[in-house]
Amino acid sequence: MIILFSLLATITINFDDDHTECTISGDGSFTGFEEIPEILTVARIILNVTELGDNSFSSLTKLERVSFDLSSKTFRIGNNAFSGCTKLSMFNIPQYTNIIGDSAFSNCVSLKNAFFTDNLKVIPVNCYYGCKNLTEINLNNVQFINESAFQGCTSLTKIKMSDSLEGIEYSAFKMCKALPKITLPNSLKYIEENAFAFCYNLSSIQLPDSLEYIGKRAFTGCNSLVEITIPPKIEIF
Repeated sequence: MIILFSLLATITINFDDDHTECTISGDGSFTGFEEIPEILTVARIILNVTELGDNSFSSLTKLERVSFDLSSKTFRIGNNAFSGCTKLSMFNIPQYTNIIGDSAFSNCVSLKNAFFTDNLKVIPVNCYYGCKNLTEINLNNVQFINESAFQGCTSLTKIKMSDSLEGIEYSAFKMCKALPKITLPNSLKYIEENAFAFCYNLSSIQLPDSLEYIGKRAFTGCNSLVEITIPPKIEIF
């Protein structure tokens, strides 16, 4: 058993005998391991843990599963928290998660879906960048999708957009080669440059009347696109 103390947290880490599984519990923020557990495959996070700090599980290439049983009513996942966890295939974002940091799941190439909680309003920069086996996402109440959030998710075929979505930033879905179609909500105000660039399989898209702006090359390289409906009052650059 390892106990970590700080001014803001008391965290306990219990490993099983062979150090392939661990349970993280306590109060406050888990900032990472004192010694990198390179053979860790399963992590359980319980009780009143409120945050997984920046880089806290980054590049643990054998980590397969993370589960949560939390009493905390707010939760944050830090920058690069699981970046490069190439075997991570099971991860359900905790119910009260309200912040996810940049590149939190970038290059987690074994993840297959991402379902976001009601409290999460912004998908950060590079959040799922390069997650090449991600097939489905549900954006729930998300209002903004930041730069390159899903860039290079080459197996992505299904997106459930939020009815509250207002903005899609630069290259957010660039190189999502398998995406066949997309339905954009009537809340959407802008689509930035290269947002859907090189989505080779995208064949149809209907732009909502709420849309005010489309950036340069938003759909460049979408060679299968045969139908696009553009609202009459829109700025295209």
